[in-house]
Amino acid sequence: MARFPNAAPRRVALAAATSPKAKLLFALVFASIWNAIISVFLVDVLGSFRRGLPDWGFAAIMVPFVIIGLGAIGYFFYALLAMFNPRPFVTVSSNPISLDESLEVEWETSGSVERVRSFHVTLEGREEATYSRGTTTSTDRETFVVLNVARGTGGSEFRRGKGKVAFPAQAMHSFDGGHNKIAWVLRVRGDIPFWPDVEEEYEITIEPRRRGSRT
Repeated sequence: MARFPNAAPRRVALAAATSPKAKLLFALVFASIWNAIISVFLVDVLGSFRRGLPDWGFAAIMVPFVIIGLGAIGYFFYALLAMFNPRPFVTVSSNPISLDESLEVEWETSGSVERVRSFHVTLEGREEATYSRGTTTSTDRETFVVLNVARGTGGSEFRRGKGKVAFPAQAMHSFDGGHNKIAWVLRVRGDIPFWPDVEEEYEITIEPRRRGSRT
């Protein structure tokens, strides 16, 4: 087999954890279902006022549910505007990657990067714990380390660039034990004044250090 010693190493493209379309669809479905249910009870409340027998107790109970419904509508329009944000295409040197290697990150962004005032690329380690209380399941998340990969202004810096990061000596590798999980996430944030910010996350699988490697 022919060898090409000068060939660039093959890079791994990352997929965003949640696409803008998925966020918009979730916002639309949630806002539609929530407000459809609330409207049934809201009609009863307004009916009591029209009849001259206002049900103040029921009206007070409905206030927080109406606020949530309005917030859901607001988030839908937020997600709709975010659809027009610049979109970063991110590649890494390896995925999975071991703790004794350095992660090289490159990005290329499509769209109007001139609108981005500043950006920050970080690698974050998170601990997740899932609890079951009766029929309710909840997950607590805590970020235990944030590693800087790159930061800069918009324009050409956000259009195309690269960064590199090494893992701390005592860092924990990725782990999924069902109820307990260690997750590593590459996060790209871009600040756009008076507009929804660029906010993308990509999960990275981190493997333990190789035997004999220095810590």
